[in-house]
Amino acid sequence: MRTKIQIALSNESYRNALGRMLRSSDSSEVLYTEEPNVNPDAVLVVDFHHLDRLPSPIPRPERVVLVIDEASDHVHQALANAWDLGVHSVIYCSDSLPTAVLAILSAKLRTTRSLPGKVIGE
Repeated sequence: MRTKIQIALSNESYRNALGRMLRSSDSSEVLYTEEPNVNPDAVLVVDFHHLDRLPSPIPRPERVVLVIDEASDHVHQALANAWDLGVHSVIYCSDSLPTAVLAILSAKLRTTRSLPGKVIGE
């Protein structure tokens, strides 16, 4: 079973560029969504607005990657929310796309390693 990567970002050009790079770098199914599904085997890539749409507590928050626009007025609030929810990975829009992909693939690895009965390399 392929891991799904759900991208819920308001910045359409960043979302599309990130999706293209993920598709060329990995075999995961990449989906764009406005309403992330908290399916336990999916990696969720969200911004501040979509983070608020996730249930609290987030099931398995280690698979969530928060993308923050550091120029936003909501940076401190987003970081505090991410901390409170147990999010492990935060990247900035100004980070390079390869850095963002690395954070997402790291979340994917954490997700696949923690699934019961899942063997790495399946």
